[in-house]
Amino acid sequence: KSVVKVTPDQPVFRGETVTLTCDIQGEGNKQWTYSWFKDGNTDEPFTKTAEAEFRPSPADMSNSGKYRCEAKRSDISAAVTLTVS
Repeated sequence: KSVVKVTPDQPVFRGETVTLTCDIQGEGNKQWTYSWFKDGNTDEPFTKTAEAEFRPSPADMSNSGKYRCEAKRSDISAAVTLTVS
């Protein structure tokens, strides 16, 4: 199961570096590819990464939203809400 983790803990402020990590529970992260979805859109990812980490940085208001990740051979994660103040 995929879970999105946000670092640093919220709140996140404009200009800060924020990292979203797609954690695959019970599995290693090295052989996975990752698709990232935002705000309920699960048809087409807005970005794909080879790493478990995604950095929408420097953070600004347009980065606020609900993020999900999908790792190859994994279910889509539950959403996490990122709010940039």
